[in-house]
Amino acid sequence: MRHKTLLIALITLLLLLAACQNEDKPSDGDSNGNPALPTLTPTAALSPVTINPNPSGIQAETIPAQKLSPGEGRLVLNISMPEGYKFNNLAPFVGEFSSDNSAVSITESDAKIEEIEPKLPIVVPITLRPGEATMTLNLSIYWCEAVNETLCFVDRREVKVPLTVAADGISTQALAEIALVPPVVQ
Repeated sequence: MRHKTLLIALITLLLLLAACQNEDKPSDGDSNGNPALPTLTPTAALSPVTINPNPSGIQAETIPAQKLSPGEGRLVLNISMPEGYKFNNLAPFVGEFSSDNSAVSITESDAKIEEIEPKLPIVVPITLRPGEATMTLNLSIYWCEAVNETLCFVDRREVKVPLTVAADGISTQALAEIALVPPVVQ
């Protein structure tokens, strides 16, 4: 929703700026001595801007299935961004973690993280029991250009992590790699 509000404000500003470039010479004022108000005449057409083609604003992705061993484990979430970018130091990273089955369980205190400039990787303790489960990671990531901090982005994602827990699993560590890509303005 914030993207839409920001986009509407930006387009409105651009329309006003274009409209104020009226080539007509303003009059000296009205008959009561009031100064003339500028006539708003658009002089340029604006092309549409696409920031995120998904109308909900949430990107959905599923990472490859992983096979884990039963026991105390952890989800390791690593977020990469291009060189020259960093987490926003004014808005928190928010991660909410859940599982659709008791094969993977997360304590209530570990099910949510809200932190400004989190240290990577983010590690979430989980308990693993034989069976299959899909973990869901709902992420809100605020990040900016490192030099021009006024250009910031919000990346909202729902990441599915399918897991099979069995005695022949080789690890108790589930991995989730997220790569951030700056939006393209068209």
